[in-house]
Amino acid sequence: LDLLEAELNGEAAAHARLARNPVELRRALADRAEGRDDRVIVLHALEGGHALGGSTAALDDFAARGVVFVTLTHFFNKGLASVGNALPFFPDTGANWPHQGLTDLGREMIARMEELGILLDVTHASSTALESIFNTAKRPFLASHTSARALGDHPYSMPDEHLQEIVRRKGLVGVVLFPYMLSNYATYESAVTHGSLADVVRTVRYLTKILGNHRSIAIGSDFSGFIAGPRDMNRLGQVDRLRAALMAEFTDAELVSDVMARNATRFLSENWGRG
Repeated sequence: LDLLEAELNGEAAAHARLARNPVELRRALADRAEGRDDRVIVLHALEGGHALGGSTAALDDFAARGVVFVTLTHFFNKGLASVGNALPFFPDTGANWPHQGLTDLGREMIARMEELGILLDVTHASSTALESIFNTAKRPFLASHTSARALGDHPYSMPDEHLQEIVRRKGLVGVVLFPYMLSNYATYESAVTHGSLADVVRTVRYLTKILGNHRSIAIGSDFSGFIAGPRDMNRLGQVDRLRAALMAEFTDAELVSDVMARNATRFLSENWGRG
């Protein structure tokens, strides 16, 4: 957090601004809408609740620093919730066989996050863990970067009933820009060679169908990780290529703007900090 804020207060200040709470986020969005400030809006988030060190105590500090959401689990089974097998798989050397679903600490973590108004991100959770989360969480939550298992049979992908349940609870589903997860390519190498924005567009179309509308669908690129993105969009500076591909499919500027940004900003504005 310190390093990112130093960057935003330094060389990046002319290009990006940090929003540390929902009031600052809404103010920044209003400034952009009214043409007063065109900088990128940056939010703090944490991927992997095990980074909290096995205690909920640090959540108070993260809430005060402006963390908008925490991804409960990430790659490793670390005493919070079971995870889908990672790509590549990272063995957790010396660890006990993982508890399936949520642990007691995982339930405690969710409850404390909801009290503090930090949003829960269920990306990377196994299907068993998701079932436990559905029985535990009381507030809307998100899957920031995921895919539909009906289109891409990957451990991180979600079955239709889980995607629908997230949305039934007024949550948000972010489509990852990772063709290997979005479609059933024979090998990882073939996904790198042939995967394209067509995989992303097909997923958005499918989600619109099974969720009943497009208003809970967003984009969660995961480009800051190690993934191989679509061959026709390999960096976020090319985001207009995704917009053009969605426009070619849907021919609806309002729908495309919702999926590209407005659904996510609306969800965050309405739910962040509402503990």
